[in-house]
Amino acid sequence: EASEYAEIENITDTVATIQKILLPKNLKKVPGLEIGEYFLQERGICSDYYDVIVQQKRIFVVLADIAGKSIQSAIIMIMIRAILYLITNTDQNTESILDWLNKGITGKIDIDHFASISLLSYEQKSKTIEFIGAGHQAMMVWSKEKNKIDLFQQKTDPIGIDVRSKYNSIKIPLHEGDVAALYTDGIIESLNEAGEQYGVTRLAKLMADNHSNSSKDIANKIKTDMVSFIGKASTHDDRTLLIIKAR
Repeated sequence: EASEYAEIENITDTVATIQKILLPKNLKKVPGLEIGEYFLQERGICSDYYDVIVQQKRIFVVLADIAGKSIQSAIIMIMIRAILYLITNTDQNTESILDWLNKGITGKIDIDHFASISLLSYEQKSKTIEFIGAGHQAMMVWSKEKNKIDLFQQKTDPIGIDVRSKYNSIKIPLHEGDVAALYTDGIIESLNEAGEQYGVTRLAKLMADNHSNSSKDIANKIKTDMVSFIGKASTHDDRTLLIIKAR
């Protein structure tokens, strides 16, 4: 039993190491944007994946939460990354990219391994973001002009469930000083010792109160607040937050 347990631990550690290699190493050099992150991986295999893909005409920001914490879910993560790097290097629109991604992983492992995903593309020339949320959390955008936060939620299937799923994008202006946030459920569903959820409202208030700061500072403010909120309560889900600010 000890030998089997050690082997399982070794496999888990190896997969976790591979997953860390997949994550972006430098988010500072992104044309027209500054991106801050808060990423916390719970012990073992991680279910969250995020990336920033810089192509000639567009910048893509992706945040995915893969169902389960197994070797199969890690394979799905690798497949998502590989397909995205290939398709985003074409002139396909965001809707087609997500459609191809969905068809690329559906049925390749099994029905229990799907992924919710937020896909955002940014064109610096038009100062516009195009967003699709497939079974994922709402995108949060603080507008400097409106001086308010809007939530953009889409009721769509996660990828990997049905090849016939349809995805429609939302186009939103993102001018200098505007801030967008993508996050996994590990952020807003984290509980404190009293059993209260961190929640979207608290996240939005922190983002609005700190919108004039850099994206890195906003992410750090939220991280500090979350750690204080959770206290000594135990957590089990990975937490990922991306703050995207137009320069």
